[in-house]
Amino acid sequence: MPKSKVKDFLGRLSNYSGGGGNPDLFTPLRQREEGALRPYRRKNVYPGPSYLYIGESYNLEPGPTGADAERKRKASIALLFKTKGNDTSCVAVEEALGFSGFPGVLSRFENYMLRGLPKGTLIGPAYDLKGNPLPLAFTVWRQLPTTTKPKKKALVPA
Repeated sequence: MPKSKVKDFLGRLSNYSGGGGNPDLFTPLRQREEGALRPYRRKNVYPGPSYLYIGESYNLEPGPTGADAERKRKASIALLFKTKGNDTSCVAVEEALGFSGFPGVLSRFENYMLRGLPKGTLIGPAYDLKGNPLPLAFTVWRQLPTTTKPKKKALVPA
């Protein structure tokens, strides 16, 4: 690649990042995540920075739809968060899957996905970007792995 094209590319990359030097390519992703988290923080249902917002789960599977199925799904999701939820209304996936009636309102995909998530994953109430509740959906929060530094060993004089 000619040197002039490389300089041109690096110049555009520098302008994109808002200045020279080391561009932060993840800024748009962080801004999008902050926008998505805003309603959860306002409603006090944000489990904290040790959890990653995965997204909302809707039942898009064709099947027995209608007012009865929607009413049953809304009631089951609401009852789960009301009875089993912690201070942020979140419930561990293992506990949710063992809750009477909840697995029955999940689509095949939701059931498969939740059973494959690692231990420590939470589900909680869902909200749109304006903060309106989405009663037919739930939000998935995956626990971030913790990195622990090894403790320094102190030398003991003999």
